Amino acid sequence: MSDRTGSGAHLNVSLHEFDSEKNAFKDERDALGLTKLAYAFCAGLLEHLPAITAVACPTVNSYKRLVKQGSMSGFTWAPLFVTYGDNNRTNSIRVPAPGRLELRLADPSYNPYLVSALVLAAGLDGIEKNLHPGPPISENLYVKSQADLDAAGIKRLPRTLGEAVEAFASDDLARTTFGPAMHDAFVDFKRNEWLDYLNHVSDWEKARYLRIRRIMDPRSGYRPRFVSLDVVRGFAVLLMILVDLGGSAYSQINLSPWDGLTIADVVAPFFLFMVGMSIPLAKRSPKKVAMRTLALFALGLLLQGGGFPDDETYEWGYDLRRLRVCGILQRIAFCYVVVAGVSFVKAADAALVGTAVAAQVAWFVGSYETRAESFRLIGGGSVACGGIRGAMGPRCNAAGVYDRKLFGIRHLAPGGDYERLAACSECAPAKCPRDDAPAWCRGGHLDPEGALASLGALVTTVLGALASRALQRARSRGFEVFGEPLVVPQIGLPPKVRVELVVAWFGAAAVLAIVAGCLFAAGMPINKQLWTPAYAALAAALCLGALAVVFLSTADLDVRAPPRRSAVVARLIFEPFRRVGRNALLLFVLGKARVFDVVLDAAYLTTQNGGKLNLVTAARKNLFRKHIHGSTTANDHAAADLCFAIAAVLFWAVVAWLLDAYRWYWVI
Repeated sequence: MSDRTGSGAHLNVSLHEFDSEKNAFKDERDALGLTKLAYAFCAGLLEHLPAITAVACPTVNSYKRLVKQGSMSGFTWAPLFVTYGDNNRTNSIRVPAPGRLELRLADPSYNPYLVSALVLAAGLDGIEKNLHPGPPISENLYVKSQADLDAAGIKRLPRTLGEAVEAFASDDLARTTFGPAMHDAFVDFKRNEWLDYLNHVSDWEKARYLRIRRIMDPRSGYRPRFVSLDVVRGFAVLLMILVDLGGSAYSQINLSPWDGLTIADVVAPFFLFMVGMSIPLAKRSPKKVAMRTLALFALGLLLQGGGFPDDETYEWGYDLRRLRVCGILQRIAFCYVVVAGVSFVKAADAALVGTAVAAQVAWFVGSYETRAESFRLIGGGSVACGGIRGAMGPRCNAAGVYDRKLFGIRHLAPGGDYERLAACSECAPAKCPRDDAPAWCRGGHLDPEGALASLGALVTTVLGALASRALQRARSRGFEVFGEPLVVPQIGLPPKVRVELVVAWFGAAAVLAIVAGCLFAAGMPINKQLWTPAYAALAAALCLGALAVVFLSTADLDVRAPPRRSAVVARLIFEPFRRVGRNALLLFVLGKARVFDVVLDAAYLTTQNGGKLNLVTAARKNLFRKHIHGSTTANDHAAADLCFAIAAVLFWAVVAWLLDAYRWYWVI
């Protein structure tokens, strides 16, 4: 691994007399504890060290270890130079103790018999020629400049297997030691090995040069993935699952009954904002946009049309007289097809702004100019509204009027979060139906994903698309080659441009937050179910701010490498969200839309009272509620239900992790 120190296999050499066992290399009076014989032996090693390197470091990978950088401590402490010395690990030959030489360049891949033979031959050659190695090196050679090394006459070991083999081929002692036949065979074999390596196109080359070629060619369709989008989208999915399973435990993590903003209320706008962000990045054809829209709408009808099996009765089927037309995926399909269609226009920015303005004007006109007429409920009873204009309450409002006229009251959601208001619930903001609640509390007269509110949702999607367009413009500037501007829309961003983009995003978020504050101060409620402009602006500000934070902290699309340590830490923290974001639709279908629960419900136990106990219910009741205690006014098992929801979130995070690890993605 390039960021780790390689393993060495040091060879220690000393010479002992047969009769007396005396160490012929040891002299206690010498500064290094070596005899004249030992110095001559060391000089012979240094003389032939380049040739020895070919045998002691016999693979291409061996030379990845013989570098200065790489270890976590800052140095590899691998030898690089034809030098010797005392306890100095930058030398190739070290004297760790009196009377002993340590050859430090060898690694575990060498043949000990060949290396030992060549080391002995080189040492004996030094003794025979009465060579001297010169003064020992005690300084850290890693910190020396090349000029200092040249001035001191210090030579470097071969840098590659190719250099080492050529040194071995030209060394007469190596030829004599190995014998001509084996010497030539070794040289031919290693030359071919080196040539094969040079001819091989590595993954590093592909990643570096083919990627650049793809980046430089706009026709390639290459686009580095915008990881921040996946992170924010993954956060929204996991938060949606947490709210869906644990929202009844604590009101702080549940949707607002009507006016107001909780953490759960940002899930839907986060989704739509990310849908808008992805549209300019994906660049789908009109045909693919149409097919994706139909697929999303059909999937929404399947999941939220009202036909999934009931948890208790296990009855299922779609009553076409009561089929719910609106839904989360249906709203996403509507916003997607409008924004994607507008993006095909040549002046896309102006067209997107015009779409947002038109949608917001239509919302204002529809909300404040429409008379809220009285209506009858499905279960009996009627609600009197008196034809008032601009009503924003849960009982009478323009959104309900349009939903009932466009879809019919039978095709709306059977209930709503407004059932948790104080007028409807004894334990508001939780759900405990009052006996004396007014008729409208029974719900069914307003769809939370209805028509008028979807105009506000469309504005949120447009804002996401505009933020993405800003990213595209940033990608198209900031690069220069020989002083000339280079327009490469697919590449990452240089530091200066990244900072400018983040400042623009934060600035836009601040403006949206100010707009939301002004609208709220003017009397407009922050209401998700009506998707008021104040709510749309505030939610978009939060989403854009979150996106900017993730983008900045993770160094997303940064052309610099390697990333800062803080960016590495941030990426590790956000990694679970990124993996969930890669399979956001699949986890929505399996987790939020209860498809996985339905599969598990196929196996159940019949209880003594004739009921049916499935795996999910059994886990909630017999595992969590039995062992975890803590209650609220509305929920006797609040702590247990919250823990169950957190466990479900962790479960789906693990599922997403595994799916991403195997590169299994489900997209429409």
